[in-house]
Amino acid sequence: MDAISDPEQLKAVLDLQTVETELRRLTRELADLEEQKRLDAAIAEIDVIRRTGDGLRLEMSEVEAATRKEEREIKVLRARLDAERDRLYSGAVTNSRENQAAQAEIKAVEERIDLHETAELELLEREDALEAALAANDTALTDQQASVEHLTGVRDQAASRIIADIAEHEVDIPKRRGELDAGLLASYDAAAKKRPGRAVGQLISGSCTACSIALPVAEANRAKRTPLYDCPNCGAMLITIPLPKDAPSG
Repeated sequence: MDAISDPEQLKAVLDLQTVETELRRLTRELADLEEQKRLDAAIAEIDVIRRTGDGLRLEMSEVEAATRKEEREIKVLRARLDAERDRLYSGAVTNSRENQAAQAEIKAVEERIDLHETAELELLEREDALEAALAANDTALTDQQASVEHLTGVRDQAASRIIADIAEHEVDIPKRRGELDAGLLASYDAAAKKRPGRAVGQLISGSCTACSIALPVAEANRAKRTPLYDCPNCGAMLITIPLPKDAPSG
């Protein structure tokens, strides 16, 4: 029997197209794995958390330096205040004018000390807030790292399944191709280069399954006179005869 008239051969070429289409889908899925996208997003979030932590630590360093500066200023001013009070009350000030000047100096120094102590208090409060933010950042980083570890396992499992399916198809396809008539296979390959996944269709209820377009009635009747016909709409190899059913599983 001519290959184009053999329902088994025609079914085999249609099945080959199905398997090759699935292989292309699996290859795209592996390249665009959803699990990989989620993992990439989680890894990117780790970078964000780390950058946030770096910013907090930098600010903490600056605040601590500013706090130490305020402490030094306060220490210097307190020494100056003590010296001025000692001078005032030691008897070194002997007249009213000097007394007023000393009192004014003491008051000015006390006011400056108050300003620096207020600034120091604000800085200490900022240190406390930064410490809390850093602790939260460390917790977030730990949690996110655990999430990345989990998502890595999920990605690996998903990728392993796809890779296994691809390997199975890559073994299956050469076997299927080897069982096809050389001429029919050559025709299929030529059509598949132009229309991957739509090289072969079936004429069902007057329509081509490759393009889902109905043939005119007269065209459909002509097509039925030969087992294999060129679809006038999409150019697919149009199988017009009934094909054997797949054997039931189990």
